[in-house]
Amino acid sequence: MSDAAVDGAGNVIAVGGFSGTADFGGGPVTAAGSAQFIAKYSPAGSLIWLKQLDHVGGIGIERVATGPSGDITVLIYMHDGNITLDPGVITGCPMVNSPVCYAIVRYDAAGAHGWNHHYMTPSSGGASLQPFHDLAVDAAGDVLLTGSCEGSCDLGAGLMSGPVESSFNGSANTTVLKLGGAAGTPLWSTMIGVVGPDAGRFIGVTGAGDVLVAGKQETPDNLNDPVERGVFAARLSAAGAPVWRRYLGVTMDGTTALHHAAIDPAGHTMLTGHFANGIDFGAGPLSAGRYLIKLDPSSGTLWTTAISGAQATAMSADGLGNLFFAGVASAPSYDLGSGPTPTPGGMLAAWVDAATGAPYDSRVYTGATSYAVTAFAADAAGRAVIGGGSRGPSISARGRSPGRRPRTASSRSSPREPGSIEGVNPGRIGVGAFGAFQRCAGWPLPIT
Repeated sequence: MSDAAVDGAGNVIAVGGFSGTADFGGGPVTAAGSAQFIAKYSPAGSLIWLKQLDHVGGIGIERVATGPSGDITVLIYMHDGNITLDPGVITGCPMVNSPVCYAIVRYDAAGAHGWNHHYMTPSSGGASLQPFHDLAVDAAGDVLLTGSCEGSCDLGAGLMSGPVESSFNGSANTTVLKLGGAAGTPLWSTMIGVVGPDAGRFIGVTGAGDVLVAGKQETPDNLNDPVERGVFAARLSAAGAPVWRRYLGVTMDGTTALHHAAIDPAGHTMLTGHFANGIDFGAGPLSAGRYLIKLDPSSGTLWTTAISGAQATAMSADGLGNLFFAGVASAPSYDLGSGPTPTPGGMLAAWVDAATGAPYDSRVYTGATSYAVTAFAADAAGRAVIGGGSRGPSISARGRSPGRRPRTASSRSSPREPGSIEGVNPGRIGVGAFGAFQRCAGWPLPIT
C-alpha cells in the first residue's frame, strides 16, 4: 500500500500495487504480472469496489486524494511500460532513453474513469520536470500538485522559470500546478523556488482555498557549496499568487529533514521530520533528533515538540482540531513530549493536541518483527486510518500513554478502549480504521 484517503462520507480509499494473487476482502484476484489497485471501503471496513490496473514496466500509484463528490484522483509514476486505467484506456511511458512519466487520473465515486493527463520527463539535456510528489483536491474538485522543475518548464499553463544556479548542485525549484476538476484542464502553474535547490514534497488546501506547500531546500554559501539543508513551507492564494514562504533551516554543522506535513481547514501547517544537533524553530530550543512544529496561517511558529525514541513518518489533521501521526516506536521507550512510555517497539499511532502540541494519547502495535507505515489519513469526524506492513504472526495494541482526550464529533467523556489490528501475516499489508474514542475497528487487507 502506498497511500490512503478518506472521503466526506467516511469511506476509505486505499491504493498500491500487488503481484500474483491477492484478497482485498471480496475474494481472490490475480494479476497476470503486476498490477496496481484502488480499493474503496465503507467506514466499517467492508469492500465496496476494487479496481485492478494491470501494467507492465516500472509503474506505481504514489498518491490518492478525494473530492467533494466522492471522486478519486490518483498520481501514477511510470518509468517505462504502460498501465490500463480502465477497459480500453491505456497510458504509458515510451521505453526510449529511460524517461520518467506521470499520469494524473480522475475516477468518480463509483470507480468510473473520468479523465487522465500525462507528463514526461526528458532524460537528458535542457529543462526537465522532476517527480510530482503530492496532490490534493480542493472544495471545488480542482486538483493541486507539487514537485520540482529544473530550468524552465511548461506544465500546460504557461512557461515557468526559476533562479539559475548551474554551479550549485543543479537548479531545481518547487512547482505548483492546478488542474480543473471537470476535465483536468491546466488552470495555472507557478514556480516558488529561491536560490538553492528545493522541491515541493507535500501540498494541501485550506478551507478558504489557499494552497500550502512544504518541502526540502538547500542554500549555498559564497563558495556555492550546499552547507545548509532544511525545510520550507509556503502559502499561495487560490489563484496561485504568493502569500508567504518560510525557510526552516539550521547552521553549517546540521541538517533538517522533512518526513511529512499536514494542513488543517483553518490554514495551519504541521510539519514533522528530524534534525542534527540542536535547533530552534522559533518556540524554544530543541535537542532531540525529531520534531513536530505547527505554523499559524501567517507562518509564525505556534509550538514545537521534540520526539525521542519514535519516528513520525505520516501525519494528518482532522476537522476538529486534532493532529494524528503514525510511525515506528523503538524499545525500550519513546517520548512524545510528556515523558517516556515503555515499549517493546512497534507501529506507533498518536493523537496530539493541535493547540499546544501535547500528546493526547498514543498506542503501539506490537507482535511482529518489523513494521512500516505507508499511509495515514484522518476524516472530519476525528477518525483515523493507518496502513502499512509488518512481518510476524500478528500485530496488536500493547498499551497506551494516556493524556487529555481528543475532541470528537459525538463523545467527550467515554474512554477509548484498547483495540487491535489482527491477522497481518508475514510480508502482508494491512489497514485498520479507528476512532478517537471508539473501539478500534481492525480490518486487515492481506496481500500475498
